[in-house]
Amino acid sequence: ILILYPRPDMQEINDLYSAGSFNYCSLQLSCETIDYFYQDLKEIIKIKLSGDILDYGCSEGKFLDLAKMFGFKTYGLEIDRTVIETLRVKGHTIFEDLENIKSQKFDIIYCNQVIEHLDDPIRVIDGFYSILKPGGILIISTPTINKLQLLIYNRRNLFHGEHLFVFNFRSI
Repeated sequence: ILILYPRPDMQEINDLYSAGSFNYCSLQLSCETIDYFYQDLKEIIKIKLSGDILDYGCSEGKFLDLAKMFGFKTYGLEIDRTVIETLRVKGHTIFEDLENIKSQKFDIIYCNQVIEHLDDPIRVIDGFYSILKPGGILIISTPTINKLQLLIYNRRNLFHGEHLFVFNFRSI
């Protein structure tokens, strides 16, 4: 595992995500994006055909939109206030912080490309187990790096500014 040092303070991180300045998904929804989420959803459906699904760090809710089309009851956690109301209008239940989720239980928790942005990913992952229903599914994906990539990339390219951690297969 690689850890960004010096780390930005929590105010810088909160400003990055809550002011709409982190606009990685503001482009039009592409066929590639739909296919990416559809492939994940196909794997989920092989195990669970329906249920309550939480997308932790749902951004503009593209995965939630697809899950809703397939009959899942959709929930998201998002801290970017510029998209929260739109997500709610689309019929998704949206939480703005982990504390508000603790009374809810989910059949599926989907955490796609988020843990590398978190200040304490282990604490969050541990928290997932307290809100996952018995027999539930936890799906986490994150960019990984191998030794060759480590030699090729410089520090700036590795951390993309907002990544606080970079994982490899052993550290995951």
